[in-house]
Formats: sequence, C-alpha cells, structure tokens
Amino acid sequence: MIADLGLVPVIPSPPDLWASVGITKLIENARTVNEDLQAVIVLNQCQPQQVLTKDAMEILKDFQVPLAKNRLGDRAVYRQSSLYGTTVHDMGARAEPAIREVTDLTEELLGILDGGRPGIEEK
Repeated sequence: MIADLGLVPVIPSPPDLWASVGITKLIENARTVNEDLQAVIVLNQCQPQQVLTKDAMEILKDFQVPLAKNRLGDRAVYRQSSLYGTTVHDMGARAEPAIREVTDLTEELLGILDGGRPGIEEK
C-alpha cells in the first residue's frame, strides 16, 4: 500500500461499527507492507445530539485505529453536491456548516501527515 494515510469512514450505526472491526485488521495487514501507514476513523453522517452517535464515539475510542477529532454531519448539502457533481464549496452560503466541517477535517488530516497525532477532542 502506497498511501500515507488511510481514512475509514464510519456512520454511527451498529452495522458500520461491526464492519470497522474488520477494517482495523485490514489496516494491520497493510502495515506489514507499509510500516509508516497511518489510519484514522472519520465519523460521517453524524447527528451529534443522538445517543447512537455518542455511543459510537465511545466505542470507537477503544479501537486500535484513532478517531478523528473532526466529523461530518448528516447534511442534505453533501448529497446535493454529489447530485450536481460539485463539492460543498460550490453550493453557496447554505453550505457554510458543511464547508466548515470539510475544512476542519482537511486541516486535521494535513496535520496528521505533518507529524501530528489524531484523537478525540471533546467539542
């Protein structure tokens, strides 16, 4: 594996959490070829106030793959931008919260590649 950083998107739902267990094993196997491979779990389609999201965050803290500080919300604008073949950055003012999420996540990932460490930060 040539990648420097592997992203594991996880929706806070039981099936995604169960699948994440297998992904961690794949990452371990990939590290036999690429010892420097870093990986981070990114919560996607989050609804921060829901109990399931909070439970998923607690469960994922115990995984061998760290959980990103930043996460992506469950926003219609993500689906709309895909429909139009654009990014949320092209969707105007209504996409500001999504743009902020993407920008914050991007900065975190670039920081990881620059030697930083991923991990949960309570918001």
